[in-house]
Amino acid sequence: MNNDKSNIAGLIDHTALHQDVDNVGIEQLCAEALEYGFHRVFVPPSRVGLALSLTESGGVGVGSVAGFPLGYELAQTKAVEAAEVIKAGALDVDMVANIGLIKDGRWAEVVAEITAVCAAARLAGGRKSVTVKVIIETCLLTEAEKVKAAKAVKEAGADFVKTSTGLAGGGATVEDVALLRKAVGPN
Repeated sequence: MNNDKSNIAGLIDHTALHQDVDNVGIEQLCAEALEYGFHRVFVPPSRVGLALSLTESGGVGVGSVAGFPLGYELAQTKAVEAAEVIKAGALDVDMVANIGLIKDGRWAEVVAEITAVCAAARLAGGRKSVTVKVIIETCLLTEAEKVKAAKAVKEAGADFVKTSTGLAGGGATVEDVALLRKAVGPN
């Protein structure tokens, strides 16, 4: 199947980010992505090279993560991690925001962290287009924190705000998606 954007699969990121993923798991992920025409496969940073070798002929891109899954690393650490996965060939970076900073209301630091990761990833990407998405782990936040976090993501220049890693006891909800969309607008 091709990666035609009129096909819903062409809009989906297919992931294997669990800590025990092995080569067989990455091979299966990439085969499924090629078969169904998914947009990207998301793999741990150490698996970017393997995923690239398995998808290079099929129009499926590779993405990876920074600060995953907890998000409490130093901003500089996340920026380096983002730059390294882009240098390794990933086209997208999903970073996990520092939830502790969000809970403390330290908004300038939240924006600075996201800005640093965006800048590092885009600099590492050079002329290629790089997408940075920020996971705010909505299941851990109040409604007000979700709105402020989404606005911080937009202010920092990231491309997307995401609801969750799926590993913190909750995943995406229709209500959270609607709330985040309202907070950041159509862009």
